[in-house]
Amino acid sequence: MKQILLASTVILFAASANAADIPYVEPVPEVVPVEAVNDWSGFYIGGHVGYGWADFEFEDPAVSITGLPLGGLPGLTIGVPLERDFDGDGFLGGATVGADAQFGSFVVGVLGDFSWTDISGDFRSTSSLLGGLITTSEGVSADLNWFGTGRGRLGWAFDRFLVYGTGGVAFGEVETAGDITVTLNTPVAAPVALATLTASGEETHVGWTAGAGVEGMLTEHFSAKLEYLYADLGEAHHEGPATLTSPLLGPLPPGVALEGQGEFAVDLHSVKLGLNYRF
Repeated sequence: MKQILLASTVILFAASANAADIPYVEPVPEVVPVEAVNDWSGFYIGGHVGYGWADFEFEDPAVSITGLPLGGLPGLTIGVPLERDFDGDGFLGGATVGADAQFGSFVVGVLGDFSWTDISGDFRSTSSLLGGLITTSEGVSADLNWFGTGRGRLGWAFDRFLVYGTGGVAFGEVETAGDITVTLNTPVAAPVALATLTASGEETHVGWTAGAGVEGMLTEHFSAKLEYLYADLGEAHHEGPATLTSPLLGPLPPGVALEGQGEFAVDLHSVKLGLNYRF
């Protein structure tokens, strides 16, 4: 019996000694995957739709007459009462191309966009002369046919969202028209239109633009943006052929030509929603 107890004691002591020699292995901590931060660097193309509000200002309207048979007189320029300020609005839509580079949370980029628009406005009025014996009806209109920008932008990225400011050059084609009708009013007969003068033309305006926006990543390659822009398209000299219609005077003499002219200035506000594909 003593031999059995002694053997058991020896075995337990050996087992304890061997257990003390086993090295302790610390548990491996659980690895939590870290979501990658979005990178805005790269090229992109896209499209946009939006709405615009324009302020048109028409100054120094006049009509030039050339070819008059008056002893070599080169011509005459006559001012007409069509100076007007008026508003216009309409939809726009087009395409965008650009590139961004990200440095930490700071994003710098360049972009260009082009929009077709139906932004238009007009103004009409009437005036009385000589106690109502003569009345005039005047009208002027303007249409912004297309609008484009070349801009830089600076922004701050919040992972998948980007808040930015933008500015650069702006340009657009403005089509203008004006008319004036002179009417004779008598108490014994119906009003008679003495003459109607019409003129139209189009010019490309160049100015500057500035605005701000926010853009968010929808997927790995697609992003959506909401952007506001103000554009000052500056002032441009508009001129174009004019037509005189008069049942009393008849057609103009051969060689006589008319041209309408004036100074147009345009300011534009626009809000655009865009979708970009990022490479």
